[in-house]
Amino acid sequence: MNLTIEPQIVNNHLVITSYESARREASRCLGCREAPCQEACPVNIPVPKVHRAITTGNLRYAAELVRTASPMAHTCGACCPQETFCQSVCLRTSIDYPLDIRDLHRFATDWEWEHVPRKPINPAPGNFKVAIIGGGPAGIACAVGLGRYGIHSDLYDSEPEAGGIPMWGIPIERVSQEIPRRDVAGLAGYPVSIYSQQGITTLQNLCEQYQALFIATGVSSDGKMEISGQDGTGVIGGLEFLRKAKKTQIGADPIGIREPVRIIGGGNVAVDCALVANSLGASRISVIYRRHRAELPAWTREVDSAFHRGVEFHFLLQPVAIEREGDRISRLICRRMTLGLPGEDGRREPIPLPGETISLETGMVIIATGQNSQTFQEDNLQRDERGIIIVDEAGRTNLAKVYAGGDVTGKGGTVVEAVRSGLHIANWIIKDLIDRGNNPFCH
Repeated sequence: MNLTIEPQIVNNHLVITSYESARREASRCLGCREAPCQEACPVNIPVPKVHRAITTGNLRYAAELVRTASPMAHTCGACCPQETFCQSVCLRTSIDYPLDIRDLHRFATDWEWEHVPRKPINPAPGNFKVAIIGGGPAGIACAVGLGRYGIHSDLYDSEPEAGGIPMWGIPIERVSQEIPRRDVAGLAGYPVSIYSQQGITTLQNLCEQYQALFIATGVSSDGKMEISGQDGTGVIGGLEFLRKAKKTQIGADPIGIREPVRIIGGGNVAVDCALVANSLGASRISVIYRRHRAELPAWTREVDSAFHRGVEFHFLLQPVAIEREGDRISRLICRRMTLGLPGEDGRREPIPLPGETISLETGMVIIATGQNSQTFQEDNLQRDERGIIIVDEAGRTNLAKVYAGGDVTGKGGTVVEAVRSGLHIANWIIKDLIDRGNNPFCH
């Protein structure tokens, strides 16, 4: 049996590529009886069992354990922030350093993909049918959760292929399209029909056709900020930039970049935009954030990678105006800020310094300060002031038999958290369908 796969680079480091290195790393696991790493995993992957299977050479079982817990196992193996979840509580740290849990799991699932033919699961079909709007991690996970009990789902996605943000938004250096395609391919074992390039604009027709409806559209559009001069050429939203850039990287028409590139925001989308702009050839790139580095919400490893590539960070600046010469951007005017007392989220509030501004030469502005969720025609869904759909603990909305989960409800900030949301709500949909019987109509 060949236990070697081709080397891969993920997040700027070499992943485990041979069985011997995987076995050696997995053997460092302490096999904790009440494993904190498993508790910290949003989908509760049985980490010690996976590592034990790897050390004994049972890679197929190791991969099965990971995939059963996470229908997006391949994608999570590429981009899950283990430093925030499982690895952050690894007890091995008290001896030397934490296990590379993500790469061990990725090694097992990659090996299985290369060496073990998939066999259709084909659960016994039931009488229920559910519509899922959105083919990202939450939608895929819900389809798998329903499919395990024989419930058929029709998955509607507006993109050419299902896969969501991992397929169309996460930079190709972190997640190539081949990776989410593997997870989408896993749907073939369940009663799922995928309808690509099928953007849904109204809920009423689907409510009349299905016993339940799950909204998993994520945050699909960029928000706007209060800054004059943002309407016109040279200004683009962060999500739109990442989508266009990824399509450029796979052969679409090149996205035009004019330096210096100024990116407004401090989250993962902003830093991803900086890294992608650099990969597309830009060398003069800066991220502008109104707080200081300690308050940056972006993951530390991504920020460090941006610094390593020469991306500048301008802290304590709030953009207020974009100036143009003709139809081209020429300057970005920013107000200087200071930090006050912590707000409700624990971060110190930015306060403008009266009369203190700075002018930055600018060729292109990327606004990555926030994203909006999709709305529908005659949208009667109850939402909060940010546009987030309000749901109960089961994912039920204020509309009968309509559920929502993932980013659209504020419960899917990472791929694995969106997967947890989709699986959780699938269980509740099943329970509600059984409790009320086979009623074919939404009210």
